[in-house]
Amino acid sequence: MLKTMVQAIARFCGVRPGCTLVRVSPLKQLAARANQCFDNTMTLCLAKPQRYTLRSGWLVGPDLKHLGTVFIPHYWVFNEKTMRHLDPTPRAEGDRMSYQYLLDMDLLAHASAEHPLPPALRLNLVGDFEVFMQSGRWQALENLGTQLLFELARVVG
Repeated sequence: MLKTMVQAIARFCGVRPGCTLVRVSPLKQLAARANQCFDNTMTLCLAKPQRYTLRSGWLVGPDLKHLGTVFIPHYWVFNEKTMRHLDPTPRAEGDRMSYQYLLDMDLLAHASAEHPLPPALRLNLVGDFEVFMQSGRWQALENLGTQLLFELARVVG
C-alpha cells in the first residue's frame, strides 16, 4: 500500500519516466477560468509569445474522495524571462486540495483540438493505476503510455 504522495509520485514517474516534479506558482489572470487550463495558457502564450511558453503535465493531489492519489492532466506556462513555471488557471470553487506538478511534455506532443488532454487517473490505495470510465466504474490500466491515454480520452470523453 502506498502511504505518501512522494511514493505515489515516484511510482508514476517510474511508469512515465519523462515526468519531472516542478515547482509551479499561481499567476492571477482576470480572464482566466477554472477548469479551462488549455484556453488560459494559450491566451497567455499567444498574447506574449516572447515571454511565455506552454507546458503540459499532471496535477497530483493527495486523494480523490479518499480513494487514492489523483493525477489530473494540466497545462500551465513557463516564463522565459524569470525562468519560473506559472499556473494562470484558478482553482474551481471549493477546491482546497494541495497539488504538486509533474512536467510531462509528451501530453502536449500528442494533444489535438478534439482531445487536448487525456483523462484523469488515480493510483488506488493498493498501488494500481486506474481510469474512471463512462460506466461509472474505475478500470485498471496495464500501462500509462501516452498513445493509450489519448485513446482513452476518446472513450471516456
